Amino acid sequence: MLKIGSKGEEVKAWQKFLRRKGFYNCGATGRFGVGVAKATKEWQEQVGVFGDGIVGPITLAAAKADGFKAPSKKEATDAGIPSAVLEAFRKVESNGKADAVRFEPHIFVRLRPDLAAQIPYTSDRFIWSTVASETDRAAFDHAASLDAEAAIKSTSWGLFQVMGVHLLGLFGHDTGAALEAFDDDPEGISDRLVAQWFAANPRARRAANKMPIDWHDLARCYNGSQYAKHGYHTKLRKAWAAIVGG
Repeated sequence: MLKIGSKGEEVKAWQKFLRRKGFYNCGATGRFGVGVAKATKEWQEQVGVFGDGIVGPITLAAAKADGFKAPSKKEATDAGIPSAVLEAFRKVESNGKADAVRFEPHIFVRLRPDLAAQIPYTSDRFIWSTVASETDRAAFDHAASLDAEAAIKSTSWGLFQVMGVHLLGLFGHDTGAALEAFDDDPEGISDRLVAQWFAANPRARRAANKMPIDWHDLARCYNGSQYAKHGYHTKLRKAWAAIVGG
């Protein structure tokens, strides 16, 4: 049973379900508050279930008939790493925002130097852009209108911010199919992307499964050789500790 005060992955899955159905427009925090109860009641009333704002057996059965899927650890199993480690990546990379997209103009310009004049790109002390308007979905859409494949490759996608070469790989380098699939199901595609990334990076899997976890090597594999400059390994470790309660 889920109600005000409930916490965890089941609540997060319920929030995502309500959001897909158009009753909830906040992030999936994993905390069942007043807003979630209100959205639950509105959904219950629409489908003909007693509107008490509580997810009990009858509400859950109706929700499953309406497309709700209870959370599982399948994505962690597919990735071959502990679920808490995968959740730490989710927290650090996107904070649970499934449709997160970050376009990297410096990568696009490297792939298509002939189009550099058409791509807004401010470089100061960083190689990458720190200007939101140069890295958001609108910036990606502009780049994709010039070269869709290069734009996808230059972008990190979804919950785990996996680079677009993996997204293209899922769909045989069909740019249209890749974009349509991500926009239709960003959560599902995010899970497939991170599983594919870890499948292609056995060193990262080994680091994630060590006891204790090798946060430095894991961060280096996932974030690159400059990971320590912005404390990526520390962010991962702290997120993981908060999840496991350590």
